[in-house]
Amino acid sequence: MRVARRVTGFAVAMVAALSIVTAAPAGALTVPEKQQVLYQELASVNVFNSMYATRTTSPNNEFDWSTDLCSWSPDNPFGFNFSSACRRHDFNYRNFKANAIWNTTNKAKIDTAFHNDMKAICVPYSWYKEASCRGLAGTYYNAVRSFGT
Repeated sequence: MRVARRVTGFAVAMVAALSIVTAAPAGALTVPEKQQVLYQELASVNVFNSMYATRTTSPNNEFDWSTDLCSWSPDNPFGFNFSSACRRHDFNYRNFKANAIWNTTNKAKIDTAFHNDMKAICVPYSWYKEASCRGLAGTYYNAVRSFGT
C-alpha cells in the first residue's frame, strides 16, 4: 500500500512539474497567431506603427524588434530619413524567418512594402527633392531585391 501511494504521489508530482515546465507563458501567441499578425502588419504600415509603439508590452514583445536600420547604407541619405522604412523592413525579414513564413514570394512583398514606405517618406518634399528622394528609394529597393537575405 505504501509503495502504491509513493508511486501515485511521484506520478502526480511529475505530471505537475512537467505541466509547469512545458506550459507556454500566459497570453503567449502561437506560431500561427504570430503568422497572422505578421501578414496583417505587412499589409499596413499603420499596423506596424501601432505595434512598434507598444513593442515592449504583450503580445508585441514576443516579436524580434532588433534592427540595424539600413545596414551598411546611410539611414538618412541627403537628408531623406529612411530609418522608419528600414526598421519595418528589418522587422519583417527577422520575424517572417523566425515564424517559418519566409519564402521568395513573401520576400518580394516585404521588399515592395519597403519601397512603398520610402516613397511615402518622399511625398512631403518639393517636386524636385521628391524626385531625388524617389530615385534613392529605388536604389535602396533594387539593392534589397538583389542582395537582401
